[in-house]
Amino acid sequence: MAIATIALVGFFVALYLALYKIGLIGELACSIGSCETVQLSRWSTFLGLPVAAWGVGFYVAMLAVALAGLQSALAESRAITWLLVAMSGW
Repeated sequence: MAIATIALVGFFVALYLALYKIGLIGELACSIGSCETVQLSRWSTFLGLPVAAWGVGFYVAMLAVALAGLQSALAESRAITWLLVAMSGW
């Protein structure tokens, strides 16, 4: 359940940054440093997509796998655990 919660929080943070990058949010509220500097750098895109959009996809996948692992049919499956380890390590 903790992994699902962390993935949900990560999803919302990545979504917030992705919405800024595509222009739907006008200003970032960042308490440490300058988030705009990072968002506007040449490193803020990967393969033509904003890095934050990649993050949204990753966190959705992590949330789906974590929630699948909570189902009674897969609760004892070690495959879900190893998949979460592999995804988070990647």
